[in-house]
Amino acid sequence: MKRLILFLVALTVSVNLSAQYNGYYSPYPQDPYGYYGYAPLDYEMGLMTYGSRYRKAVSQTYWGLTAITLGPATGIAMAVFGYGENESNEMMGESRGGGDAMIVLGAIVTAASLWGGISLWRAGQKEIDAMMDDYNARYAPKPYGSSLKAGATRSGVGLALNF
Repeated sequence: MKRLILFLVALTVSVNLSAQYNGYYSPYPQDPYGYYGYAPLDYEMGLMTYGSRYRKAVSQTYWGLTAITLGPATGIAMAVFGYGENESNEMMGESRGGGDAMIVLGAIVTAASLWGGISLWRAGQKEIDAMMDDYNARYAPKPYGSSLKAGATRSGVGLALNF
């Protein structure tokens, strides 16, 4: 009986001494990110978790930003071209109003692209924020939660109490 108790004590001590070391200094054996098993929501993780919903939200955000940057640039270029057309007509003594239409069209293009781009951008970002909240509620480490994990390591069996 004495040998059995001595063997169990030796086994317990040896397992506890080397169960938590796995080659790098992370408390969990399979923790490549260093976040206690939690991988942040990036593009690949978003596609794996939410699929086409995430891809659509990212696409909306991308096209919204594209419309916000390219639309006003195009509208301003059209307005400048229309202004230049008016100036050249005035210098030649002609009274054609071709440049005025370009200025108005440039203003319309600018306003429409800003309105549409901001709407797309906000809708996509709102959807991404909702997915991030859901992802963090499911997978993020709980700051005041405790857990007890048992698992095999290279040196034996180990228990990890996290609190």
